[in-house]
Amino acid sequence: MIEPASVLVDNLGDIFIADRAINAIYKLSADLTPLKREGGLGGFGGGFNRPLGMACDAALNLYIADGGNRRLQILDRNLRFVKSVDTYEDQNGQAVEFNFPSDVAIDNEGNIWVADEDEVLKLDPFYRLIFEASDKGAGYFILGRISSIEISAAGNVAIADAGNNRIAIMSTYGNFIGDITAGSASAVTWDNNNNIWAIESDRSRISCHDINGDLLYTFADTGGSRPVWIAFGRDGQLLVLDGNQRRLKTYELIRGAETPVDK
Repeated sequence: MIEPASVLVDNLGDIFIADRAINAIYKLSADLTPLKREGGLGGFGGGFNRPLGMACDAALNLYIADGGNRRLQILDRNLRFVKSVDTYEDQNGQAVEFNFPSDVAIDNEGNIWVADEDEVLKLDPFYRLIFEASDKGAGYFILGRISSIEISAAGNVAIADAGNNRIAIMSTYGNFIGDITAGSASAVTWDNNNNIWAIESDRSRISCHDINGDLLYTFADTGGSRPVWIAFGRDGQLLVLDGNQRRLKTYELIRGAETPVDK
C-alpha cells in the first residue's frame, strides 16, 4: 500500500482496502491473506481517481466513492466491474452530478447514502433523491467537509463532519439525534453495542462514545502512527488503517478495559 484511504469488511469477513495513491482496491481474506488487486488511473470501467470510502450491499457488491472522477463505482465481490454512476435524479426529476463523493453507506432497505463534500444524500436503489442533509435543506444540518458516513444496525447514521470538528448523528428517516465534539473527525464506525468510534485526526487518536455522546475511552497508538480509517471485523476485532506505517492493524477489544489491546 502507498496511501491507504479506507477499509471495509463485508458480511463474509473479507477485507477491502482503497489506496488513493495508486488508484486501486485490494481484497484480503479475514486472516489478512492478499487475494486480489484491481484498478488503475482512468475515467472509465474499473479505473479510479482517488478512491475513498466504500460500502457493501446485500448482494456483496462493492460501492466505492471515486472522488476524483466524481462518481460511484460498483464492483462485484471479486472486484469485477459492474457499473459506474456519476449522476443522481433530484426530486424534480433532473439529473445532478456528484461534487466530490468521499464515502458511501447502504442502509437495511438498500438505500444508498453518499457523503458529497458538505452534503449527505439519501438515494433510493435507482439513484433517485429521497432527501438531502445540508445547509440547503430543511432542518438542523449545516455540514462542513464530510469525510465519512456509517449506518448502525439500529438505523442510526453517524456523519464525520471534519469541517465542524464533530460527529453528527441522525436517523435514517432524516431526524436529527445529536452531535459529538470530535477533533477533525476523519472516519466513524459503530460497534455491536451501538457505540460510535471515531478517528480524531488532529490528535492522531481513536475515541469511543455512546449514543448519548458520552466519552467512554480514547486510544492513541505510538511510534508515529497516523490512523486514517477504522472498521470492525466479522469477529469483533477493531481494524485500524495506518497511513504513516502503510499497513492494516488488528486489535482485540477487552470489554471493561480502558483501551484496546494490540493483537
